[in-house]
Amino acid sequence: MTSRTITTRHRRTREKMMATLHRSFRAFVLATTLVGALFQTATWAGGPYDALTVPPCRIVDTRLAGGPIPALGSRNFFAAGSFSSQGGQTTCGIPFGAAKGVFFNIVAVGPSAPGHLTVYPYPLTLPLASTLNFATGQTVANGVLVPICDTATDNCNAADFTVTMGPASADVVIDVTGYLQPTP
Repeated sequence: MTSRTITTRHRRTREKMMATLHRSFRAFVLATTLVGALFQTATWAGGPYDALTVPPCRIVDTRLAGGPIPALGSRNFFAAGSFSSQGGQTTCGIPFGAAKGVFFNIVAVGPSAPGHLTVYPYPLTLPLASTLNFATGQTVANGVLVPICDTATDNCNAADFTVTMGPASADVVIDVTGYLQPTP
């Protein structure tokens, strides 16, 4: 084999990989657009949004307040305000009303069995996709962007978001790292 043959083969392989990547990206953009069109809620209407960061801050720790969320159970939480009743810090700098979504690091701690949990905006219904999957006893985390209760369309005095467990109970720890607010 000559170096020219190797270079030609390398170029063809690279071109095939780039074509596959391009098709995958187009499929991702199409899927994201379709999902957004089908499931758009008032929380995301209007855009665009500015993403703002805050120092990582604990807003929920069920090991300190409330205990594990039971299998098939739900618990509502706040993302703005004081979190001491949720096992978290006093405040994390998320503005009430202005924040439309929050960046979370959510952790399942000591699940009783294999399962999953789902985080979604209060007072909406439980979506089909889970936020975090886990095995028995596994401590596992996931970073997510979660829309929260929209004060322009809902009464958010009860909560900003809900955590619903699948077929297993677990303690839940949630740290917030940022939020979205409408661009002025």
